[in-house]
Amino acid sequence: MPKIKTLDPLLPPIVVPLMEPAIDGDIEGAHGGIGLRHTEVPLVVYLINPKDGVTPGSVASLFWGNRNIPVASTPIREGEQNLDLFPMTVPAHHIVPYLVDGVRGMLRRSSGNESFTEEIKLRVSLTRPGGEDKDSLPGHQGLAYEVPPEVLLHGVNQQQALAGVKIIIRYWLNMRAYDLITLAWGSQVVQHRVQPGEVGRDITLTVDYATISAAGNNRLTRVAYQVRDAGGNLPEERARWSAVSLIDVHLNEVRPEAPWLQFPDTGTKIDLAELGSWDVEVALWVLSQEASAYSHVTLIWAGLDSEGNSIPYTHTEELSRAGLYTFEVPNALVSAIAEGSASVHALYQNGSVQQPSEKLYLEVVGQVVRWPAPTIDEDQGGHIEPDVDATVRF
Repeated sequence: MPKIKTLDPLLPPIVVPLMEPAIDGDIEGAHGGIGLRHTEVPLVVYLINPKDGVTPGSVASLFWGNRNIPVASTPIREGEQNLDLFPMTVPAHHIVPYLVDGVRGMLRRSSGNESFTEEIKLRVSLTRPGGEDKDSLPGHQGLAYEVPPEVLLHGVNQQQALAGVKIIIRYWLNMRAYDLITLAWGSQVVQHRVQPGEVGRDITLTVDYATISAAGNNRLTRVAYQVRDAGGNLPEERARWSAVSLIDVHLNEVRPEAPWLQFPDTGTKIDLAELGSWDVEVALWVLSQEASAYSHVTLIWAGLDSEGNSIPYTHTEELSRAGLYTFEVPNALVSAIAEGSASVHALYQNGSVQQPSEKLYLEVVGQVVRWPAPTIDEDQGGHIEPDVDATVRF
């Protein structure tokens, strides 16, 4: 009786560093996405070493868009057979929009036995949402939107908030299916994933009562939006967000007064060039009714950098009296949100009872400072010995 040939179980899929995750509901079934950051340096992907029967002379190969012809291969040399990952470099000319199918690896052992990895499909995006911002006006002019005129004129009261605020996001250059819209309403966000049938059309987002209430009352509530595509690309670095609209929100809620910017005494804008190395000082006037009703007050600094990443800071003081309380926000945390913003408020506390104050919104202007690339002490011109520990310095 002839033997039945069986296939080896598939190995785990190829590891693509910094790959965007799969998107729920993706009709094309992509397992993730890659973008411009994957082209800034040679893209190295990895085959996970199964360790089973891998010896010097084995070869790891990468298939990228063609299931029959590999685009890269890595021979396994003496001393490398126990590595956890085998690197392979994707040739730059193979990284093209918009979908790459048949991404898989193959491990050919020196015995001739072959094992394949699970196959994945990737979205590839090499453009930025909104394209180039061609003028020097604040915000990305390619990211246009419309707030109802009555909201801009009269703000948002309790009745308007209960009905919700509809904001029209105008379609933008390089709009693609599964772009993620992040609309910032003060300290809160509303997100929407662009569906295939919405590409090339305006999209209306509704800011509901819960979101408006959570952001709180402020006559200068900042509203803007940003787009991140399925490959992880943001709008260009010098204008990550749309222009900002300031909306007066005044719901029927009685809250303690907002803190204010005491140093620098510049209202609602912090210029890092003028701030220099000084810390920021935020002041709060505590009334006797709060001092008697609560035991502690916490300053909550909700910073957002130019890419929308959260950089928070909190500091708690015991409430021993009514009067002026001053809080210092470290300079490093303020500098970290250059070209971003901060929402600042006080949270009065007494056990499990909490009462937030109204909110202060700050704009932080200045040069975005990027961390230098890390270094490896044991680096030998682009490689390190596999059997020694590596020291990485940031």
